Amino acid sequence: MSGRIISEETKVILSARLKDKTYEDIHGTKKSLEIKNKISNSCAGKQNGMYGKHHSKESINNISESLKGRQLTEEHKSKCGHKGEKNGMYGKHHSKESIMKGLETKRKNKEKFK
Repeated sequence: MSGRIISEETKVILSARLKDKTYEDIHGTKKSLEIKNKISNSCAGKQNGMYGKHHSKESINNISESLKGRQLTEEHKSKCGHKGEKNGMYGKHHSKESIMKGLETKRKNKEKFK
């Protein structure tokens, strides 16, 4: 509470008042959506600290090393990928043009990152 000194009695009263309430219950759904959009827009594009920058190979390696050996829960694994019928491409095939376009992009990227 922005530098104010609050008595223990007041803390207990405030805590009891807010128990079992969600953010939307306290601030309202409309306001929470406005706040979410405001936060999202405040970090988008040029305001983002990484805008126009790239990770160095050293930092990419550090990130990679830190993530190796990490154990994911079954719940997390089930949310990560859609397999079988849940996958958007299930039962569909790429056209020859899209395959050629993908291969061309792959070649360009390979040359770019040599």
